[in-house]
Amino acid sequence: MKIVHPESNNSVLDTPDEAFKAIEDDSAASGGEQTAPGTAEGSIGRTMFDTPSCKDGTVTVLLPKDNIDMLPSQALVRIDSRIDGRTYLGAVAEGPFSEPDGLRADSTPMVVTTVKGGFLMPSYHGRVQVEVMGERLEDGTIVPPRRRPRPNSPVFVLSAKDTGDVLKLHGNMQLGMADGFDDLAVCVPGDSKSLFPRHLGILGTTGGGKSTTVSGLVAKAQHEGVSIILIDTEGEYCAINEAALDPRMLHTLENRGMKPAGVSDTHVMHLVGREAKNPKHPSISKFSLRFSDLSPYAIQEILELNEAQETRFHKAYDITRAAIERFKAVSRTPEEQAALLELDEFETGYPGMTLNHLYDVVVQTAATVDKNADDPFLQTPQFKANQGQLKELIHASKP
Repeated sequence: MKIVHPESNNSVLDTPDEAFKAIEDDSAASGGEQTAPGTAEGSIGRTMFDTPSCKDGTVTVLLPKDNIDMLPSQALVRIDSRIDGRTYLGAVAEGPFSEPDGLRADSTPMVVTTVKGGFLMPSYHGRVQVEVMGERLEDGTIVPPRRRPRPNSPVFVLSAKDTGDVLKLHGNMQLGMADGFDDLAVCVPGDSKSLFPRHLGILGTTGGGKSTTVSGLVAKAQHEGVSIILIDTEGEYCAINEAALDPRMLHTLENRGMKPAGVSDTHVMHLVGREAKNPKHPSISKFSLRFSDLSPYAIQEILELNEAQETRFHKAYDITRAAIERFKAVSRTPEEQAALLELDEFETGYPGMTLNHLYDVVVQTAATVDKNADDPFLQTPQFKANQGQLKELIHASKP
């Protein structure tokens, strides 16, 4: 047998141009080079036929291996069902997974290939499960899906802008960045009464960042002119005026081009008799709830009085009110005195009345009922100076 070296045989290179021209003419007569339909330009995958294991509300999408990284988990997609002309929106619920072309991933050849280090690595493709969120109508309205995308429908990844439009992430207050996106800011309308003034819950495990999230919301809301009142029983937010010091947070802020800063114009108020959690805060003040601010009906609810106790409480309250005015236990201006005529005790207590006033009346009433020879000690000077008249008020109130 005679072996001819390829370089010495130019039969392939000498193929006449007429042959190539004939092939091109045949191709042109058949429609030319095959191209994807215009509606599929920019798509990254296609929907697959349904199988018996398919679930309602989800479709399988296959994509070339070069497009696997373009469709991460939770990414939003648009599916153009060309056969019926419908457009669907969905989110990647499972995947992306990598599967070999033409073979099962757990088949013997694949197992051997993997064990041997991938020397015979076959071609592969990507697969994701997309949960269909809704059908988009021609006017842009999104309605619940009643149908499924048809097989071989092109799938497109929504851009950051389109994703923001679908999720309605536009507003004047930025909460953060969407997970999985580098350029999608999550914004909400901070001036909308349907958002923050209503019920809002922030849930997470211990150390998960709930307090940090709240602090960020407070800072952003304040920047938009919203007044914030925090009822902080643990003292977690008393240092909200100080800039972050955590190295991880500082690194994240640096990556975002931001500088650490505390919340300005904050004030710490703590209950009288208690200490502030952050004694170095520049604005600290004490507060207390005055007894006269509480409606007597609110007090009876707080104390959970029964019917008999309610009767005795209101009788003592009425005697105390009369004693304050008769003995001038509270100094009032003429305007304040006139305002007593319009007092609504369902909304507030009796102006100037203290718990000591009420207690003096209670102990004097108890001594009067028990017919004690010795008068009890009264803390209110005006009541003590007029103890005999106070007894008369108590006697006069008896049924």
